[in-house]
Amino acid sequence: MKKLLTVWLMATCCLLQVQGREDMEKVNLPLNNEMNLYPESYKDSLEQQPIKWCDSISQFPSLVSEGYAYLGILLEDDFDGDGQKDYLLSVQATCPEKLHEYGFADETDRMYDCNFRGYVLVMSHKDRYKVTSSNYTCFLPEEIHCIDDLTYPMWLDDVSFSNGVLELHFFGALGGSGIRTKDYEFQYVDGDFVLIGLREEYFAGEDGETVYLESCNLKEGKLYVKREGSVREEAFISPRQIKLSEIVALPLY
Repeated sequence: MKKLLTVWLMATCCLLQVQGREDMEKVNLPLNNEMNLYPESYKDSLEQQPIKWCDSISQFPSLVSEGYAYLGILLEDDFDGDGQKDYLLSVQATCPEKLHEYGFADETDRMYDCNFRGYVLVMSHKDRYKVTSSNYTCFLPEEIHCIDDLTYPMWLDDVSFSNGVLELHFFGALGGSGIRTKDYEFQYVDGDFVLIGLREEYFAGEDGETVYLESCNLKEGKLYVKREGSVREEAFISPRQIKLSEIVALPLY
């Protein structure tokens, strides 16, 4: 039975890295952005797993499912406002076949592990810690060389929490001297984070002048776009509530 469980967990680890986009739920966002969400079958399988608890920070590695590596604490803060520190743990898939598919070798033939990264959300409950949300393929690898099917890849540059909002900041090159950033804002709601805002900005030249900016507020259904000196604002109908735990990968392309 234990062997079968191990095989199932390893298969789950690789599932969404090889699964076709046609199997995902697609949600349309403003300006032709499309977000892929986990299929219901995957979310159901996660909900059937036992709730994980631990008694100390030193036991956090035990909260990570088999088939994944615990990389450490990505962020710590009081997400739910109860006066106790909560934690966003950084994890990485450890499927050997994915090491060779997504990994790369340097000039010394050293192989870098570029399996997809994700997170586990751990909330404090008195003197114990409880996993309330997880997503094992949400964040791109830190090594941008690992993604060879994207012309201008981006990577997670910063994670912060302020005034009740979790912000994920992604950074990437545009070719030449251009760069772009993408920011995602999430609000804590009942053991998970809900997407409330998106912001994308393009910079060019030595002075880093903004040449394009778009920002959308999903809570208020407002869109702001600045391009070539012109500014437009408009309203849009927000999609259904999107949780961080069900987003297949960030950033959007």
